[in-house]
Order: sequence, then C-alpha cells, then structure tokens
Amino acid sequence: MKKESAKRPAIVLGASTPALGIVQSLGLKGVPCWACAPGRELSTRSRYANYWWIPDPRDDEAGMVERVAELSAKLDRIPVLIPTVDQYAQAIARHPTGTNTTVTSQFRSGMRQPIGDLDGYDDGWFLLRD
Repeated sequence: MKKESAKRPAIVLGASTPALGIVQSLGLKGVPCWACAPGRELSTRSRYANYWWIPDPRDDEAGMVERVAELSAKLDRIPVLIPTVDQYAQAIARHPTGTNTTVTSQFRSGMRQPIGDLDGYDDGWFLLRD
C-alpha cells in the first residue's frame, strides 16, 4: 500500500461531508486515511485519502464488509474503522465477524465503537497508535 506510518490507519466508510471532515482532520494529523465508498465522491477525492471501492451496503452488505476486511488485510497495521452514516454502521453491526477479525471484531451488545485499540485522545482526536 503506501509508506508505513507510525500512526494506526483509519478506514472511513462513506463519501459524505462528515466523512470528508474526518479524512481532512485525521490527514492533517498525519493519520493515513482510506476513504471507502461506492463511487469517487466528496471524501474520496481529498488529498489525504486513499480511495478503496466498496459496494453500496444497501445493495450488498456482505460484499461491503468483505471489501473492508480485504483492505484491512493489506494494511501494515490494524486500522480504526469509522462508519460515517447509519447504513455503514448497520452493515458492520449485522456482519460483525466478516472474514478478517482485525477489522470486524466482535461488537459488545448494544455498543458501536471504532475498531482497534485506542490508547487515548489528542486534542479531541484518536491517537490511533499501538
């Protein structure tokens, strides 16, 4: 993929305005970001984003989860998963194990949280580190 970063990569699901804000903010902090969406839209065109195509979860939830798991397997570090709209969060919640447990680890009952070990916060942002 791209050169290895000291920070844990972020997989941002969606191409909406909130997704763009997340990609831009994390990218400015040096966090490698992967914008995942069905098409090349807003967040996927950021200079801080690496684009990764995923199917629309309204049409193919399992396929979307598989593509996210495939991306995770290619990265050098375990990523943090950030769904930016309900359709992505619901798809991940309905398919919590997928084929790659480094991304789609078990969700605790009733909890929805980014995937990966987060040690702390920095100015309101995840440190995204080991």
